[in-house]
Amino acid sequence: LYQLYQIITKQQHADITEPFLVSNSEFDTISPNKNTGMWVFVSALEQIERLCSYSSFYTGLSSQQNLEFICKIGLKREEMSRRLSLIQRRFNLTSSQIQRSDMN
Repeated sequence: LYQLYQIITKQQHADITEPFLVSNSEFDTISPNKNTGMWVFVSALEQIERLCSYSSFYTGLSSQQNLEFICKIGLKREEMSRRLSLIQRRFNLTSSQIQRSDMN
């Protein structure tokens, strides 16, 4: 799964010419619309977030960048929004403060 994430990140697109199963079965009910590559990428990224830690409480700020990306794309599910919200509340940050703290 992480290898898929790295390949898509490096190549800046997902190769969808080969048959595949989406890495997160919950995406079976989410339409990819016209951007299937992004749908595959967000599915993998969301599954990585879910598998890396039971809760974003335990990740500190390390998950914030991925969670913000997931929420910005528009394919987000409620669980990812809750995870991001937990990080923001735990560290008393807004979205813009989280982005600035990542730059330091």
